Amino acid sequence: MSGPGLSVSATAARNLATATVTSVQNAANTPRWLLRLLPFVDVAGGVYRVNRRAVVLAQPGRVDLVTENKDRTIRSASLRAVPLFSRLGDAELAKIAERFTESKHKAGKIIHEEGAGTRTLTVVADGTVELTFSGPYKGRLRQGLATRGDYFGDGDLLGAGAPAPAVKALSAVTLLTLDPDALESDEIRAKIAQYREEQERLKGHTSSHGEQGIELLAVQTGEPRLPTTFVDYESHPREYHLSTIQTILNTHTRVTDLYSNEIDQLREQIRLTVDAVKEREEWELLNNSQFGLLNEVGPRQRIPT
Repeated sequence: MSGPGLSVSATAARNLATATVTSVQNAANTPRWLLRLLPFVDVAGGVYRVNRRAVVLAQPGRVDLVTENKDRTIRSASLRAVPLFSRLGDAELAKIAERFTESKHKAGKIIHEEGAGTRTLTVVADGTVELTFSGPYKGRLRQGLATRGDYFGDGDLLGAGAPAPAVKALSAVTLLTLDPDALESDEIRAKIAQYREEQERLKGHTSSHGEQGIELLAVQTGEPRLPTTFVDYESHPREYHLSTIQTILNTHTRVTDLYSNEIDQLREQIRLTVDAVKEREEWELLNNSQFGLLNEVGPRQRIPT
């Protein structure tokens, strides 16, 4: 047993000292640059309506897929992302969605050779495929990459399309292929033919986004007859209904009254909760399935990896 020390111990002396404390550190905090850089608009009515020019020629989009018990199916309404199907009704799209069959392919497999048109629409359910053509110098020219929700083969449906590219699986892929007999209905074929006729008629008179062209004339001399034009608007513009981020913060008055000598407990609780609200706000702006920036990126702006 050790004898008495020559001075008070550090352990005992610490009881008379006052610790210097910090505010609560939150490891989940980020710089939140997105919230600082985005231009915000006051929305007094709670609804943000985006008015746009009318689109007279449907543009390609992405097909929505649903996974249930490891089976992948297509959300029928999303087939309107295929321009050829943009004029079909809900019942017709539902019948077509039921006629897709699933197939799996290993990485590196050539799924279709170039020019081997199969007159089938194929939707990528999982993985990545590469679409290529023969180049002028014995190389391969990449037309594009297709990932989940992308499709190919629509140009050759009903036997009226350009030469089909070669299709190669860059990873293990799952494809959904449409049975050609699903388009044998006279009504469906008539609506597809109607779209193609309109596409030919409007060629050169629409913008790259499918909007009706605005007729203009640039001249330097003479008195030519000027064209007449007008700008049409969307009949049913998209509306974003504002959402809120809410919670109920619980605190005990005994805690806030007795233990706020160094740092105000209530203020600290509010600060940390507000930080969490701001983090969630930025997450929703990026990832929300309805209005998130990542989900709203146009197909042409996506770079498959």
